[in-house]
Amino acid sequence: MKTNDFNDDVRNGAIAALDAMKIIEQIAESGNSAWTIDQCFKAENIAVNSALLAAGDIPERAKGVITAMAQYIYMCNSAGMPNLEQWRPESAMTPEEKTAYRQTFIEADDQLRVTA
Repeated sequence: MKTNDFNDDVRNGAIAALDAMKIIEQIAESGNSAWTIDQCFKAENIAVNSALLAAGDIPERAKGVITAMAQYIYMCNSAGMPNLEQWRPESAMTPEEKTAYRQTFIEADDQLRVTA
């Protein structure tokens, strides 16, 4: 598809994406330092789901693209821009990698709360 061949479906998808990005921004910006790491991950899941709902019925590969982009937008709005040479969205991780990744944050959060 050429980029200048945008039909109604493409335009409607772009409008739905903008609405989802606004939701992701609002969710990311609503967080605060009193949130547990679990609350942060739940908020990110809600943000990602808003993007997937906006996309409608799409192939699995496209879900991966949208999920990764939604996670990136959430990260940028909640913690700042990640280094794309080092950061990986959870959607690119195996279940074991995701568990280990989240555990690192849970342990760090626990240590911060003990020393605070």
